[in-house]
Amino acid sequence: MSGALVVAQRWSRALWEHPVQADGLYYRLRHDPEQCACALFDRAAHAITADRQGAVSAPRHREDLTAALDRYGFGLIPE
Repeated sequence: MSGALVVAQRWSRALWEHPVQADGLYYRLRHDPEQCACALFDRAAHAITADRQGAVSAPRHREDLTAALDRYGFGLIPE
């Protein structure tokens, strides 16, 4: 493992073991600091629900998918 990953894993373990028992953490993305992400520990599973939203390529997601692809300079290869 590389140094940065080892450090991140140590911090994650320390947060998971902390007496406060946080369910996870909210953080800025390293490669896109304008965006944030959420990492949840397994102990938060009881408080989480998910709804199926369909494939990311479904027409209802086209606008969001296009925006994400444009933001990061990616494209889709047709099947």
